[in-house]
Amino acid sequence: PPPPGPLALSMRALDLDLQRDPRGDVAPAPPTKPGPGEGEASRVKRRVDRFLGDAQARGAARSGRAHPYLFDLLRAVDRNFEPDLSLIPKVKRRAPPAYFRAYKAAIKQFMKMGSALPFDPSKMGEEVTPPKLLVGQAMIAEAVMKEGGQLLTNEICVEAKPGALPVVASRRRSGVRALDRLADRAMATALRQLHDPAPADMPRARACYRYEVRFGRSLPRIGLSCSFDITLKEFGCKLPGGEFLTKKVGLARLYLGR
Repeated sequence: PPPPGPLALSMRALDLDLQRDPRGDVAPAPPTKPGPGEGEASRVKRRVDRFLGDAQARGAARSGRAHPYLFDLLRAVDRNFEPDLSLIPKVKRRAPPAYFRAYKAAIKQFMKMGSALPFDPSKMGEEVTPPKLLVGQAMIAEAVMKEGGQLLTNEICVEAKPGALPVVASRRRSGVRALDRLADRAMATALRQLHDPAPADMPRARACYRYEVRFGRSLPRIGLSCSFDITLKEFGCKLPGGEFLTKKVGLARLYLGR
């Protein structure tokens, strides 16, 4: 059969709903059942309207057009959301294959950098690392954290009306219960800390706050670290290099007039 034309490709693009699955990957929208008497044109129009509505909501959030009251809520949520590695199950914290691929690729690039930049150890001290090695270590660390790190996301949307306190309208889960509970508590605490209801000059809005937690292993070293735990009577080896966790909370989407 002939390859699909531009129109078919455009229709396929509109078929994708910008939702996130529990792993943080873009996932296609589930198929919708046609309603009574609903044709293909109606289904396409609904998808287009949803696509444009989400795009407009993301644009409104990025442009900073939200009322300062909603940014006060954002700061309170960010202040109360403090995750740590203990919330992430150990099975999820295992280094994924992408981690080792990124490490291997970075080392290959490091070996192509040529000779070290000129320096005089006698003048700079015995413990000075050659500049080439410093640059290479930074490059490997960045690649490993970017490619080998894992991302978990939550999203909590609130309905805000003039003269009333915001209320939670919907949630999207990360798939890790402890992290989901922490996100819920951060939002609940932030709503209590607002005290005052939304001002009269704030338009009715639906604001969606996105929580991001990225975690993984930091720059490894060549070789293995092995030890014997006398208490547990266990012997084990691990790849040297600690774990890291970073968090970010932001206003992801803003629907005005809802």
